[in-house]
Amino acid sequence: MAYQRAPFDPFLNGTQCKLDAQLMQYLGVNVIRSTPPPLSMIGTDYIAYHVDPTGNHDECMQAFATAGIYLFLDLDTFNTQIEQSNPMWNASMYAAFTKVIDAFDQYENLAGFFIANEVGLPD
Repeated sequence: MAYQRAPFDPFLNGTQCKLDAQLMQYLGVNVIRSTPPPLSMIGTDYIAYHVDPTGNHDECMQAFATAGIYLFLDLDTFNTQIEQSNPMWNASMYAAFTKVIDAFDQYENLAGFFIANEVGLPD
């Protein structure tokens, strides 16, 4: 299931995560992924599928773990991402992505990471 409720890190609001995890469990969801915004939000200030690696994600990740829900997480941050129109890689991106990995690798219900999954090879 795609999961991104707002233009900020969705895994910082433990109360909301608990509610969402209960509903997802009821619906039979067992995997979530942070996801980009709906097409109607593209081009606005809506930033999606990013997390704040400095935030505390314990309560949300525990809520999903208790519900038997795993997470696939994009490594993009609010400041660094690989752009489809001009893909590139540098040391600051590496450092930012590493912080996301370090922030989430402690959770047993982390299934994996995505990076530049929408960037294709040139024609």
